[in-house]
Amino acid sequence: MSDNAQKTMELGNKAYLDKKYEDSLRFFMEGTRLFPDDPAFHCKVAMVAYKLKDHKTAIVHYERALEINPKDRDTLLALGLVFVKTGEKVKALAAYDRLKKLHPEKAETLYKAIYQ
Repeated sequence: MSDNAQKTMELGNKAYLDKKYEDSLRFFMEGTRLFPDDPAFHCKVAMVAYKLKDHKTAIVHYERALEINPKDRDTLLALGLVFVKTGEKVKALAAYDRLKKLHPEKAETLYKAIYQ
């Protein structure tokens, strides 16, 4: 990660830890603009968007992160959990099927959330 990317990430993380979620989102969105192929920024945007109950944005950015790094099991789990939260069971099950091949233990977590 470049120095500029690192600084942007640190500013976003600090704002998040200070519970300044809108500021955090702005930093991470700037990161996706400057570094569009860095999945970490997309995951951070998704995480903050989810916290702000903007599930549509969370889904878009988790999906983008997975386009860049399709085998990221944590991102796939997070996406599946957003689908559970939004009542999109078919999409959650599709995420479960993908996750089951990558990391069975994490898949079990998603499975339990789907059928809770």
